[in-house]
Amino acid sequence: YVLFVHATTLDGQIVGQRDTCPGGGMYPTSQWRPGETIVDTVHVPLSLKAEAPALVRFNVGFHHEADQERLSAMSGDGQEVSPVFVGEVALLPSAWPEPLTGPVPDAVFGELIRLVGMELPPPRVRPGEVVTLMLQWEALKDIAQDYVGFVHLVDREGHDVAQDDHLPLNGRFPTRVWPAGAVVSDPYRLALSGDLKEGAYELWGGFYNPVSGPDSGQRLPAVSQKDSQRWKDDLVFLGTLAISGE
Repeated sequence: YVLFVHATTLDGQIVGQRDTCPGGGMYPTSQWRPGETIVDTVHVPLSLKAEAPALVRFNVGFHHEADQERLSAMSGDGQEVSPVFVGEVALLPSAWPEPLTGPVPDAVFGELIRLVGMELPPPRVRPGEVVTLMLQWEALKDIAQDYVGFVHLVDREGHDVAQDDHLPLNGRFPTRVWPAGAVVSDPYRLALSGDLKEGAYELWGGFYNPVSGPDSGQRLPAVSQKDSQRWKDDLVFLGTLAISGE
């Protein structure tokens, strides 16, 4: 049998793969004996065209050399497993982007992530439109946990009328693999209701913990780096948006 290792992105795109006989052909499976443990090193070249930054996941398996038919993989309780996931790495760009120009709110989240750049949508938009904000985050240290970034559009009564909550780059580069110094440009898209009333609305953003448990949904503390003042409710004011029917 041939051993295969596939390196894939979140959307299933294969950015690297290697098909090889165990031991580089020096110890084929036809020679294996019951009870043996075989340790094999497989080098998987990644495509130079792979888009970075990205999370790359490794899946493994075996297939017949002649007809490419894969062997079924079973879990300890007898359930079929497909694909067989064995690990993940962060695919990093050759250089991180420069911070976006323009004023940026002074905010650090959980002493982990700093807001370093921002591009707001046009100040006046119409009901029914989809508006995009670009927020740029910098990792202040290595991060080992997932956090969800969010942007909410709020009316004068404090009600959310539109929002976008997602893992950075829609999960393509989650915070759990961010190294210190990473700079991530992350778009947030707000779909405005067609019956949204005209007037001024506020944009607020932050991060929260999505993992189930006692801390689920808890926001990361949002603090001003300059004076260590904490933003109320850990919500950072990003700007205003005027809804107009004209």
